[in-house]
Amino acid sequence: MSHHPSHRKLTVHPLHFDVRVVDHQSQRYATAGDYFVDFKGLHFRVSDLGDWRMEGLVLLHELVEYLLVRAAGLEIAEIDAFDMSLEGQDVEPGELVSAPYHRQHLVAEGFERLLCDRLGIDWNEYSDRVDSLVYQRS
Repeated sequence: MSHHPSHRKLTVHPLHFDVRVVDHQSQRYATAGDYFVDFKGLHFRVSDLGDWRMEGLVLLHELVEYLLVRAAGLEIAEIDAFDMSLEGQDVEPGELVSAPYHRQHLVAEGFERLLCDRLGIDWNEYSDRVDSLVYQRS
């Protein structure tokens, strides 16, 4: 095994993370929510949706998904490769049965839907807002 830093398995405590709401154009790819690990730690990026509640919903989804992905031993690089391979298509990658994190995505969406209701946000309105940003719909 190589001892080069880029070949080491990253160890990040799941509760040490950096969360930011960012301009959608600065996302790594066309997504409203993203998580990634680097040598500085675990990062969550949520696109600016103009409503803190909606941004919180995206963050909740990403956090739950990440925790389940990590618990399952899935590699974030594999998830990124899958998601980025579908860029430009009008599809939510995690909803595809072929997604390596399909189950984790569905559980995260369940939490997201529950909180959406408790925050008094209509799920369809929220989904439309996210989709209009990700898929550049008006």
